[in-house]
Amino acid sequence: MIRKTGFALLSALVFGLMGATLLGYSDAILFFFLLIFIVGFDIIIFNLILASSIPEISVVREVGQSFVRKGQFNDVILRFTNNSKRSTDFSYFDTLSSVFRTEGEYQGDLRLAPGQTIVKKYSISATAIGKYGVGPIIMYADDPLHLAMVTYALPSKDEVKVAPSTTDIFSRRSERVSNLLYTRGLHISRKVGQGYNFYGVREYTENDDFRYVAWSRYGLQNGEDLYIKQMEEERQVNVVFVIDYSESVNQGTPGHFLFDTLISQITAMSLGILKNHDSVGYLVTSSEHDIYLKPDMGSTVVDRFERAISAIKPGGTFSVADAFKKIKDRVKKQAIIFMITPFAYPEEFRTGRDPLFQIGKKINLVIVSRTDFVPERQDSVEKRMVLATLDRESRWIRGISRFFNSIGIRSLVVNEKNIVPFVMGEYEYGKVTQ
Repeated sequence: MIRKTGFALLSALVFGLMGATLLGYSDAILFFFLLIFIVGFDIIIFNLILASSIPEISVVREVGQSFVRKGQFNDVILRFTNNSKRSTDFSYFDTLSSVFRTEGEYQGDLRLAPGQTIVKKYSISATAIGKYGVGPIIMYADDPLHLAMVTYALPSKDEVKVAPSTTDIFSRRSERVSNLLYTRGLHISRKVGQGYNFYGVREYTENDDFRYVAWSRYGLQNGEDLYIKQMEEERQVNVVFVIDYSESVNQGTPGHFLFDTLISQITAMSLGILKNHDSVGYLVTSSEHDIYLKPDMGSTVVDRFERAISAIKPGGTFSVADAFKKIKDRVKKQAIIFMITPFAYPEEFRTGRDPLFQIGKKINLVIVSRTDFVPERQDSVEKRMVLATLDRESRWIRGISRFFNSIGIRSLVVNEKNIVPFVMGEYEYGKVTQ
């Protein structure tokens, strides 16, 4: 393939040759003809030899792990083999997403003799969760005069799924929430029945089980009165996180995305809830995603959540009406539900007691402000425009919050710093009142 520079040079030389021919300058004719021959010979030889050798280079990529955590380095090996009968000089680079930090030889220059194999190694580390592609590998070469260039893309492409970082999860647990919440179980959701903990005594009735008579209290009042032991048992609380995973959470910069921060915080809160011997479930929803994991007490539900979320990226739009319908259809048991969304897609709501939202579930609407995830602007005019837009959005979502509070659905606008204290506070209150 001839570059624009090559076409321009050839055009100029041909124009000069024609002018010299018309004017009869024999020396100029010889000069331009010689230059045209040199340039043309360079381009022809390049396309016949080197350009035809590039496609005969085979490359095999070996990715160390297809599932890693954010910040964890993943080794990648590239094996280049020259299958042609001539030595080949070329450059290469492996196409990578902007969320990857790289170390090593993911790009460079190579010279391969016939049948030779060269191995290159590099490492990648993702700065955000999700599924990201590695590849294709691009090989390219140009002629000595830099007038022609050939580019060949190998179709080899791998995918790496990135789960939340354990460092992020545990740092948020220690920074955002009192250690008491994560080092002691909040076993306070109890009901009176036949359990394991002594609650008190009451007078015996003919319907009571005689095995639970409190003989130490026999005859306490009139010599013949009986009392029955009352026990209390803890109830398991189900917590379901409904997560808006539309394009509205794809806000921020590599290393500080809204969706990445939310997932880390939700995972940290899930581990705290599981430590209190309660169940956690997830509903990841948008017009493109629909993932429901039933509430479970085991840590395996968090593992399934991390693997599910690492295989997708935010996409589509979010509808709170659709989310309420999915909650009604899928969450069969009584549960404390946290619907977490930036509410970036406006919807119209009817005033009064809308039957759409009366689904018999305890729902907390957590509206996340995107202010903390807006990239810094250098231009003063652009900065003022962004701040004005954020101010309008802030007024809008606060109005939405007031609407839901007016119809009996607990709602609060939160930011990156106070979302965990709010959610865990509501969870603690729900354990007492459920």
